[in-house]
Parts: sequence; C-alpha cells; structure tokens
Amino acid sequence: MATDGKKNQRKVMSVEHKKALSIGRVQSAAVRKYLEIALVDKPKRGRKRTAASVALQIEKLNKIIDSPSTGVIARLKSLSNRAMLQDELARINSAANTKSRTEIEGAFIEHAKAYGEAHGIQKKTWLEIGVDPKILAKAGIR
Repeated sequence: MATDGKKNQRKVMSVEHKKALSIGRVQSAAVRKYLEIALVDKPKRGRKRTAASVALQIEKLNKIIDSPSTGVIARLKSLSNRAMLQDELARINSAANTKSRTEIEGAFIEHAKAYGEAHGIQKKTWLEIGVDPKILAKAGIR
C-alpha cells in the first residue's frame, strides 16, 4: 500500500490564525469576567446580603447544629443551609477580591461589540442576561 506522504504532515497555523485565536481568548475572558460580576452584583429585592450578614447566619446555624437538643432532621437541614451559606460567603469574598469593577467594565466595553458580532449576540440577548444598557451603549452595541 503506497502512501503519498501527505497523511503524516502537520498543518501549520498561520500567524494570522494564531493572532485571531489570541484575540478571541482576550475577548471571551473580558466578557466572561464582566458577566460574572454583573450577575453576582445584580440587584435583588430586599436587603443586600453582605459577608458579615452571611457570617452571622452561619454562626447561628453552628449553634443549632452543636446543640444537644437539636433533632436529627433539624440538624440535617441546618447542615445543608450552612453549606449553602458558606458557598455564598465564598462567592461574596471572591467578588470582592477580583480586579476593580471599573477595570473589568472597561475591558468588557472594549471587547463586547466585537465578541457579540463574532458570535451573533444581539442587544436584546445582552440585556436579557443582565448587562446594563448604559454599558452596552458605551460598548457601541445598539
């Protein structure tokens, strides 16, 4: 069985292709980071939950869990609630430790239009996921 030698040849990516992939990664990261903070910080009804208020709830649940008079079902539910609150506290703390919101917004504004055009994302979709209309206008998405 004769081979023509083309089977084992690797295709080499062009410089332009590599550059396009790099730009796509940068755009995707900027959009993802902004959406993560936009969705975490999205205003909800009622009092805003802070790290301190969540920690206080965890402390109350710890007392219930450690109490010898707590029934097994109440302890089970309290353990479950504590796990959810610990996850929420981690999210709150990680959001506070990220780059400043203005830097992340700036990167989103710079890259969102090109990213949206490349992926066919319409303005109404950006709005539906929770992007502020003012930020979209700054990004040139109309």
